Amino acid sequence: MMNILRALSFAATLSAVCLVCGACSAPPMPADGQTVYEGEPREIFADDLRGEIEVGVPTMRRTPGNQLQVVVPLTNVARRDLRLLVQVQFLDELGAPSGDETNRQILLLPRGGTQGFEATSRTSSARDYRLYLWSADR
Repeated sequence: MMNILRALSFAATLSAVCLVCGACSAPPMPADGQTVYEGEPREIFADDLRGEIEVGVPTMRRTPGNQLQVVVPLTNVARRDLRLLVQVQFLDELGAPSGDETNRQILLLPRGGTQGFEATSRTSSARDYRLYLWSADR
C-alpha cells in the first residue's frame, strides 16, 4: 500500500513539474493593449518595396479614451526618395480585423530618412494592428 501511495505521490509531483515547465516555455505576456500573434507579420509590404524600407520598434499605448494608438518608425534605405501609401488595420482580441482601419495615406519618405507613422483606433476593442505599405508611384 505504501508503494502505491509513493508512486501516486511521485506521479503527482512529476505532473506538477511538467505543468510548471510548460508554463515557463510560453512566450512572455504582451503589455497592456498589445497582442502577439506568432508567425504573422505586423507590417505588410508590397513586393516592389521589399528591401527599401526598414521598420523600427513600434510603440503602442492607450489614449485616455481607451483607443489603441500606434507609432511605427519607417526608414527609407532605398537610394531614392519614396512616396508611399500607408494604411493601418486594427485587430480585435482574436487577431481578426475589427472593421476599424485608417484611410490610405500618402507618406513622403526621403532617401535615408526616418518617419514615425501614427494611427489611432476608433474603438476600444482594438488590441493590435497591421500596417500595409504600397508604392504611391505605381
